[in-house]
Amino acid sequence: MQNDDFCVKVSAAVKQAACGISKIAKDIRLMSSGPRAGLGEISIPSLSPGSSIMPGKINPILPELVSQVAQQTCGNDVVISMAFEQGELEISVWAPTLYKNLFESFDLLTKVIPLFIDKCVSGITANREKCAQEARETIALAT
Repeated sequence: MQNDDFCVKVSAAVKQAACGISKIAKDIRLMSSGPRAGLGEISIPSLSPGSSIMPGKINPILPELVSQVAQQTCGNDVVISMAFEQGELEISVWAPTLYKNLFESFDLLTKVIPLFIDKCVSGITANREKCAQEARETIALAT
């Protein structure tokens, strides 16, 4: 009971994993943005109605969910760090806070990652026409 520093280490690793998958999700969100003003290099599965003011838009709900989970995981990591440093002498009364936040991060990530893979990543397709157009029109050809 005297030292829960392993919780801080585990939480840091979980936060790193959450930030890594969030980075991937944000890249997918950006690459699939469109249909007019975005990159539009890839298409993701449509899981919710698009925008009434932007026909053809696919809402990137799963990449955004992954980012929200990462944000919560980062917040949990801060709480875990603060609870750990509040321990005094041989007893830390903050163990429930440590474990509640650590287990919440575990739970969120173990639920969102398979969902993201199954409902989003596995359905990604390349927008060949858009990519070919970008390749033809690149200013790199001028050099």
